[in-house]
Amino acid sequence: VLPQSTPLRVLHRRSSQIRKRHVLSLVATRLSSHWFLLRISTSAGTYVKEFVHGDCGRTSPSVSSMLGSGGSCCKTDIYWLDCEGIDV
Repeated sequence: VLPQSTPLRVLHRRSSQIRKRHVLSLVATRLSSHWFLLRISTSAGTYVKEFVHGDCGRTSPSVSSMLGSGGSCCKTDIYWLDCEGIDV
C-alpha cells in the first residue's frame, strides 16, 4: 500500500486527503552511473511523479527515499514518462 497525500501541485483544486494506492510491480534497469529506467505498474489514480520525488515527504515511500536522498525535495526527477497498457 502506498499512502499518498494530495500533491502540492494539485492541492489548490483537490481536497487534502490521504489516498491509498498500490505499486503492483517495479523493475529498474541501470543505464549509466547517473541514469536508470524504471518500469512501474500502479493502481489507477497513483500520482507517479510524486512517487518518484516524494513531494517533500507527502508520498512515502518514494523512489527518492529508496535511493537515500535523505528526504530532501526533488533530488530525483522524471526525464521521460510514458503510459502504456492502460485497461479501460
